[in-house]
Amino acid sequence: MVKAFKVNETSLAHTPRLVACNYYKLNTYGSARGNPGMPRAGGLIRNAYGNWIVRFTYNIGICSSIQVKLWGIQTGLQLYWQRQFSNMIVETDSLLEIHLINEAFTIRHHLCVLIDDYHSLLNQNWDCSLKHILREGNQCANFMANLSHGNPEYYMVF
Repeated sequence: MVKAFKVNETSLAHTPRLVACNYYKLNTYGSARGNPGMPRAGGLIRNAYGNWIVRFTYNIGICSSIQVKLWGIQTGLQLYWQRQFSNMIVETDSLLEIHLINEAFTIRHHLCVLIDDYHSLLNQNWDCSLKHILREGNQCANFMANLSHGNPEYYMVF
C-alpha cells in the first residue's frame, strides 16, 4: 500500500523556513539547458537550525526538464535514507512533479518506474512530507544544480 503524501500550500516566504527540532529539510532543484538537453540536479539537506548537512550535484544525462526534477528529488531522498534520518520535509519549486508523485498510484505515466521508486523510498519507516515553495525560497538548491553545469563529474556529494 502506498502512503499519500501531504502537499502544503505554497509558501509565500522568500527566505528558507526552519523546521521542528527533530526534522531535517531537503531542498532540490533540477536545471535543464534545453528540453531535452543536458540537465543537472542539485540539492541540500539542512538540520532544524538551517545548517547544511550534505549537498549534492548530479549530472543526469540527456532527459526532459520533468525528469531532471524528479531525479533531483529521488537523489536527495536516497541520501537522506542512507544517513538514517527519520523525519524529513522535502521542498521543491516544482508543483508538477509533486502532483506526479502524489497521483502516480491512480494513473499510469510514462515516468511511472521512476515514480514507483519514490513510493518504495517514501514507504520506509520515516515521516516525510512533500511541500511546494516558490523559486525564490529555493535558491540554495538552484545554486547547487547550476553549479554542476560547469563540472564534468557525474555525481558529487559534499
